Amino acid sequence: MKQDILYEAWVMLAYNNPRPNLTSSERGKLNKGLKELREIGATPEDLRRKWSAYKSKWPKLGNPSITALTGNWNNLMPASRPQLSTYKPPTPEKPTAEGLKAAYDLLPPNLRKRMLAKHQ
Repeated sequence: MKQDILYEAWVMLAYNNPRPNLTSSERGKLNKGLKELREIGATPEDLRRKWSAYKSKWPKLGNPSITALTGNWNNLMPASRPQLSTYKPPTPEKPTAEGLKAAYDLLPPNLRKRMLAKHQ
């Protein structure tokens, strides 16, 4: 039998039991939620981070259900991940004469003639 690491991570977080006695409706909700997490490539570590972030954001709600966690997945940004506002795009390089000449040489001859006619 293939190991399901997301399932194992969830049941340890939610039930602290590797073999919980789930009803069929609980198992159905769990399978649906885990399927959604697999579709986005979530890892057990992502699951633990989001679990912790959920509990920090809504401490009075207790442990999240799989539906609550998947339904708020993108609202739960753990502090360990950089925020988008810290992103700085790389500074583009200034064109050099050699680079412009190389680009010019790649142009078809008819476009080269047009460019020369415009700039003379």
